[in-house]
Amino acid sequence: MSTSDKSILIVCDSADELRAVRELMTSDLGNYWSTDNEAGGLQLFQEHRPSVLILAFQEIEKAERFYLTLYRQCPQMQEIRHQTLLLCKNTEAESAYSLCMNGTVDDYVVNRPLYDPFRLRLSVHQALGRRNDEQKSTAVNSRIVNIGKGLQYLDNYVGARLASGESQSAESLRALQGLTAKLSSQIKQFEESYKLPPLGKAVQGPGQNTQKSDGHQTEGTSKDAPSSPPEIMVVDDDEIYTDVLVAIIEGGGLRATSVDGGEAALAMLRQRRPDLMLMDYQMPGMDGLQTLRRMKMDPDLKFVKVVMLTGTSERELVSQCIQAGAADFIVKPSDRVTILAKINAQLGQ
Repeated sequence: MSTSDKSILIVCDSADELRAVRELMTSDLGNYWSTDNEAGGLQLFQEHRPSVLILAFQEIEKAERFYLTLYRQCPQMQEIRHQTLLLCKNTEAESAYSLCMNGTVDDYVVNRPLYDPFRLRLSVHQALGRRNDEQKSTAVNSRIVNIGKGLQYLDNYVGARLASGESQSAESLRALQGLTAKLSSQIKQFEESYKLPPLGKAVQGPGQNTQKSDGHQTEGTSKDAPSSPPEIMVVDDDEIYTDVLVAIIEGGGLRATSVDGGEAALAMLRQRRPDLMLMDYQMPGMDGLQTLRRMKMDPDLKFVKVVMLTGTSERELVSQCIQAGAADFIVKPSDRVTILAKINAQLGQ
């Protein structure tokens, strides 16, 4: 975060309180403006659009009223993304906590009496960090919108090709793969920007090693048994993208099966066990996350590895998938090299 982004506004209703708060601020917190009256606070907020707003009023009710006035008199209030930090007396801590929980403010610090002179600085640093994360999220969302436009063009193009005749299917498939390759570089940047912890380390049960196609677990595969390519099950309601994945998987020397939904996937798993599943997050009926959770609750299915297919690499969505037991994720669409690399990583190849 640049120095210009680390802007702070302190609004008080007492010169003595303002002086006390300013003494706690340090240069590493960035630029800050301050005022001991509400009119000045309204003006400075609109002029400087701070990243962090510190409210240090004598009474917590006065801080609430000022913040409400700010919303009413500042038309750009909703557009000025900021973190709000409330300073209060120890007898007001419960009320301050309630304001945090209902989303009115983002954090609070008891500074009267001042038990810890470093607590305010830490809270400001944390608020600046949250604001920085929000700015990164906004930038990522903008890039997602641009990719969405590219995907819409891709869908229209492929749809028109397929509608023109069955003989055009191969050409359409090649066009689809070419366009997804162009988008893949941006999608890789999404994955790298989030710096998620290493994937594919879901807890495995004791003795898990390989699984036969009949669903029985074994400690290993007999050297005398004939080997067959690993089987990958694709679970996605998008027929075109499923065809692309199947073509990539089979082109990589693997076997592929496909179903179009969560219910169908659970039904097929009762009959056969793939070595790996690629499952779309968003599907009608039982979505990918619900299906994954059902699998992890089933003693017979919980050891089947699942790589989730998602339309974005939004941190919360990816975190939900990993916490539910996904081994990894692939952002749709992705190029052949990335898809096969993630599959082979899970297969140990």
